[in-house]
Amino acid sequence: MMGLSPLLLATRGEQAAVPRTLAGRVSERIASVWSVPARALRLEWGHRSSTTPLAADAPFQLLGRGTGGWFVVVFDPATPAASAVRVRAGLEQPVAVAARPLVAGQTLTPEDLSEEVRVHWGAPAGTKLSEMPGPGWEMRRALAAGEAVTAPAATPPPDVLAGESVRFEWRTGEVEVSVVGIALHAARRGERLRARLEERPTRLEGTVTAPGRAALRTEAR
Repeated sequence: MMGLSPLLLATRGEQAAVPRTLAGRVSERIASVWSVPARALRLEWGHRSSTTPLAADAPFQLLGRGTGGWFVVVFDPATPAASAVRVRAGLEQPVAVAARPLVAGQTLTPEDLSEEVRVHWGAPAGTKLSEMPGPGWEMRRALAAGEAVTAPAATPPPDVLAGESVRFEWRTGEVEVSVVGIALHAARRGERLRARLEERPTRLEGTVTAPGRAALRTEAR
């Protein structure tokens, strides 16, 4: 992730005049709430309710839950000069972007995607690079070129393919049972999977837990 110092951003001339040092202190407070480095935050300030200059060491109170990145900062809260301003906080994160128009049902290829760094307004999304859409993912709905490719608009490739061997497992206490079946259809992690025993017509059902593995359903044991 590329980090930025908490700089003031011009917004049609309505941005509050917050000294850089004070803005940095606000950034550090938000960073501690979100457990992220302060240098990675980007702040956008709204219109301040007072035109009185702020001191770099001015006390302040941070209000709000940060929904959508929005907080309210009250400066000099214990004085008659108290003033409030909305501030929006976000982090720059890499995102997968449609390199060209994408249609529902399409399986993504490297040529369909590009990577850009964009601001995510709000608390960290928690998405790992390994979880970003990539080649092999399937589109659930159409996207225009330049739109971010995210779930649920795109879904990861199946963890199990039709015809593959799948180990169905069941555990209770110290008892463990496993049996290998042949998948009758493709399925992703968390989805229901039906299979048959090798060289037998007996059917198995379970929930996919990992590539090639599934938890056996109770009624199928």
